[in-house]
Amino acid sequence: MDAGQSVIPEVHENPRVTASFFTGSRGKQRPPRSLDMRNPEATERKACVFCSEQHSPIDCTKVTTYQSRIDIFKNKQLCFNCLGSHQVSKCRSNFRCRRCQRKHYTSIRDRKSAQPTAPTVPTAQTILDQQRNQQATAILHSSTQSPSNVLLKTAIAPVRNQQFRVDATILFDERAQHSFITEKLAEDLHLPRGNPEIINLTSFGDSNQNVRFMDTSTHLQGNNNWICQILKRDLYVDNILTSLPKESDTLAYYRNARNLMLEAGFNLRSWSSNSQQMRNLAESEKVLEADDTTKVLGMLWNTVTDEMMFPAKLVPITDVITKREILKQSSRIYDSLGLLSPVTVRAKILLQELWQQKYSWDTALPKHVYEKWSALVTDLNNVMNTKVSRYYFRDPCAADDRITTTEEMSLHIFVDASTLSYGATAYLCTSNQSTFVMAKIH
Repeated sequence: MDAGQSVIPEVHENPRVTASFFTGSRGKQRPPRSLDMRNPEATERKACVFCSEQHSPIDCTKVTTYQSRIDIFKNKQLCFNCLGSHQVSKCRSNFRCRRCQRKHYTSIRDRKSAQPTAPTVPTAQTILDQQRNQQATAILHSSTQSPSNVLLKTAIAPVRNQQFRVDATILFDERAQHSFITEKLAEDLHLPRGNPEIINLTSFGDSNQNVRFMDTSTHLQGNNNWICQILKRDLYVDNILTSLPKESDTLAYYRNARNLMLEAGFNLRSWSSNSQQMRNLAESEKVLEADDTTKVLGMLWNTVTDEMMFPAKLVPITDVITKREILKQSSRIYDSLGLLSPVTVRAKILLQELWQQKYSWDTALPKHVYEKWSALVTDLNNVMNTKVSRYYFRDPCAADDRITTTEEMSLHIFVDASTLSYGATAYLCTSNQSTFVMAKIH
């Protein structure tokens, strides 16, 4: 296989198959239930449920009417789906009717309810398409044993470009419209970079299905202004979290960021801000977040009061407590700044004690452990109501209740340890104020 050139027929090297990738939710293939895997010769055909003869109920010729077969099922109290001794509503079998794929046995299918389908007359184009795809269809069916699995063909083959030759892993896709190679393979082959290619992308959930154009070199990299630098720094998946020192900068950032992303077909919406002017502008353009409280990195931010809080995830108190339940409930609390560390560390210490005492995961814990956990749950539920100001310092003399002048600040770290845990806390201090920044406890 040649990169950037036509295929040379003189090169014939046997590619080695490296892997077979299967997709699908089915696991190991189960053997048919009607076969005795230990002694296949002892397998016998079951008797017909209608006439008790040795043949399949579907082939029964003595009891042929639908109503008579239904009556026999009712008298023998058989499942309408798998012939078991239970109700069809409680049947766990995956078998369905071979004709209509409904949940009933094939032999009790009501033929009158089946609507006949009109025969379709094949056109000339349909016959040509069937003949053209006949060989490909045969190859597809012979390449896999289960219809629910898809085989992706891969191989290792030499790829060369003039003087350079590299062994590459190839994934074959016969219906692909483009062929791609990795950046590393292009560098190993010393391939020159050509003109940027335009790829048509359609966003998920787009109601009008408009095709959006985006350069492969990324839209933001083509600009070098302060808006692009902030977007590249603060963009996380599909969310942008930015903080600016002045309200005028915030309004300029809103306008320029929206215009920049609209050039690539992206509408920045669901804007939230603690600036009233910013909220009014976003509301006038119908891109304002409907709720005053929005999620920010696992916490909640009230944009009106400019406060950070925790989601309401109350820990329940159950009658029986186990080590598994303690780990499950204590792990639900996400505290990235360590605001709740004085309480959450107690849950870690309790789990450590349970490991030392070698309790199993699902063993009911004794009364003294239950009482300690109940007291801890009460404290955990109380501290979940904690609210902290997003803004570090506030000036009571300022009009907007915030510091407007630049002051010298210093970061102070306090470290302490005990026989059970150790931790560190960071504070930001000015000449007359100090505020909590974050803490870590282990």
